[in-house]
Parts: sequence; structure tokens; C-alpha cells
Amino acid sequence: MKIFDHLTLDGSTLRQLVELNETRSVTRAATRLGMTQSSLSYSLERARKTLADQLYIRVGNSIEPTERMLQILPVAHRILRDYDTLAMPASYLPEQDVGTLKIAANALERDLLVKPMFNELRKLAPGMTLELRSTGSWLEVRENLRNRNVDLALFPTLLKEGGDIIQRKLVDMEMAVFYDSSVRSAPQTLTEYCAANHAVVSHGEIRSSGIDQLLAEQGLKRNIALRVSDFDSLGVLLKGTDLIVCLPAMLQSGSLSSLSTACPPLPVPPMCLALFVHESQLSNPRLSFWSDKLTRGANLKA
Repeated sequence: MKIFDHLTLDGSTLRQLVELNETRSVTRAATRLGMTQSSLSYSLERARKTLADQLYIRVGNSIEPTERMLQILPVAHRILRDYDTLAMPASYLPEQDVGTLKIAANALERDLLVKPMFNELRKLAPGMTLELRSTGSWLEVRENLRNRNVDLALFPTLLKEGGDIIQRKLVDMEMAVFYDSSVRSAPQTLTEYCAANHAVVSHGEIRSSGIDQLLAEQGLKRNIALRVSDFDSLGVLLKGTDLIVCLPAMLQSGSLSSLSTACPPLPVPPMCLALFVHESQLSNPRLSFWSDKLTRGANLKA
């Protein structure tokens, strides 16, 4: 194995290699890094010589990491986190912030928590950019926090901590049955509820929900006619159909405003939203500042 001088790999090169993995494109990575494509290509070629590996190879219209690059990525993420910690100021002044705050959230969290915080962000940190990304599945949330692809994530709370991912409970939301009142009436009994055609929101992997578990305990089940990955789609797809969906009642003031609501005919527990952060960022004064803003906003909604 060829031995190389590890000190020739600086933080900028590591961040470029990570960005190439996220975008799978030299052009898109260069744009996000604020550099020219030729400069990034030159830097990649220099890293290839240093590490004696291609690192990224072209496959169709994109680039894919080599096995060696896949081994390097976790180490690169860890080093970059350490760099960030090293450069972290003792205090945080939002008016001086010209960076990007990356938050993973879906429509529910966006309408309920991010929008009010964004209004405050524009006043307190006018030079800062907010980058909002969809959460995807819990596995994606966890990996994105670990790899610093996002700074904070808003997601339904988990039953237990995710190891190095720390959760802070924000708000409990009462559930309601949403339906199009021009097509059907609300289910009044458990029998009517089970007989209805249901829509559900699934973030990534499909698994039995709390409602399905409640029904199963009574020897019942419901018919799932529609699965979507985001709340926004439901307002469009349910309109004009006989489908129903059980979601937080707060959505009626947002993405599901075109639908009517009713109380569920079974004791559905509230949905709890939580704020997730990687344990390495717990002492980060910048993230602590904005985490507190999200928490205070959630307390006002509670």
C-alpha cells in the first residue's frame, strides 16, 4: 500500500470530496461550493494522486464514489465536524451570521414551526440563508445529521434516543379525520372508519402505524388506498374522493385547508414533533440559538 502524507489533505479538499458525494456532479458541487468547475476538477485530480485512487468515477450522467471513497467519507465527515468545533466562537451573534442554516422538515413542520422562525430569522440575521430540505425516512434524517448535510431536523418523536442523535420534544398535536365533505360524511363509528378508504403519509420505509396497531388490538384493520411521502400531496389528491386521512388537526390551517375535519372514532394518541440534532453539535452556540427559537415557537403552538 502506498503511504501518503496525510497533511497534504486540507479541510477544503475534504469538503469538496463530501460535496461531490452529495451532488454526484462536479458542476453542481462546484456551484454549491462557490468555485469554478475547472478548479474543482483540478482539486479532485490532485486528491486522486494523493490517495492513489480514482475516488469518483463517471457512471452515465453522474459520478459515483469508489470503494475507497466510501471508506474515506465517514472519516472526512468526522474531521470536518472537528474543524467546525475548532472554529466555533464562544458566543453567537446572529446579526453577523452570513452562513447557511440547513433544516430538514416536511410540510407539517414547515408550516407549524419553520415559517414563524424564518420571519424572526430575517430580522435577527438578515445575512443568513435558510436551506430547507425534506426529511425523508428516519434513516435519512439520522445519516444527514451525522454527515452534517443538515444542521437540525424536525420529525415525529421516536420512542427512544437514536444513539448519537439527540431529540428534544417540541409539541403534541391532537389528531383529526380529514375528508372532502362534498363527497362523503365523516365516519361516526369504528365500523364506518374501518370500512372507509384511507390515505397515509409514509416517510420512507412502510411500517405499521400507531392507528393500525390500535385497530389490530381489536382484531380490526383498515383499507389503505393511498400512500404519499408528503402532506402537501394529500390536499390535492383527497379533494373530490371518498378517502379519509387521520393527521394532526393543525394541518387544517395549512396544507389541508380545503378539507373538512372530524374527531376520530377511536382514541388516537397525539402526534409529537421533536427537534433532532447530532450530539457533537450540542455545544454549538449557533445551533443552540436557533434550536431555542424553534422550541419557543413550538411552546406558543402548544
